[in-house]
Amino acid sequence: MELVLPEKYVELEQEEMQYLDGGAYLSANDCIQIAASIAMSPGALIAGAAGAVVISKIVQWAKFTGGPLGWIVGTAAGYATGFISKIAYGIGKGAISGRGLSIDWSWDPFNFGTRTFIGKADWA
Repeated sequence: MELVLPEKYVELEQEEMQYLDGGAYLSANDCIQIAASIAMSPGALIAGAAGAVVISKIVQWAKFTGGPLGWIVGTAAGYATGFISKIAYGIGKGAISGRGLSIDWSWDPFNFGTRTFIGKADWA
């Protein structure tokens, strides 16, 4: 029996395991369908507005509370808002440009969070 390696692999010199590729690609048609379903659903628009109000209240509470707990909660809410808005913007731009959207997540401490790329990225 012969070992078959995947198409995308990197040979490691140490004995360690690491995730090397991932992410998702949404075609232009996928982006259009997502945008249309959100635009035509009153429930989705209300949920989005309610989510924005809740995040705003959480950030206000974190500023008022202060201290380490307020800092942690405010930072988490800020990151979540940034991730969601980055993906939403990418879906809209991917639909309008006709190139789609590539989405990836990075655990790298210097580049933490979501990566988006309009079009098909080599890492998607």
